[in-house]
Amino acid sequence: MNKSLALIAVIAAAAGLSACGKKEEMPAPAPVPMAAPAEAAASAAEAAATTAVGAAADAAAAAASK
Repeated sequence: MNKSLALIAVIAAAAGLSACGKKEEMPAPAPVPMAAPAEAAASAAEAAATTAVGAAADAAAAAASK
């Protein structure tokens, strides 16, 4: 009988201690907004590249005419 009481006491203590270490679940992080579609980004990059090439050609022509 003493062994059963000791076993019950050990089980109760283990259950009590394991409950103390539990943490509440963290809420899921907010979803990250999606980036702009690839087509829009590609067309913006193409426009910027075209502008840069045009400016470089103008600068080269101006330098050559001096």
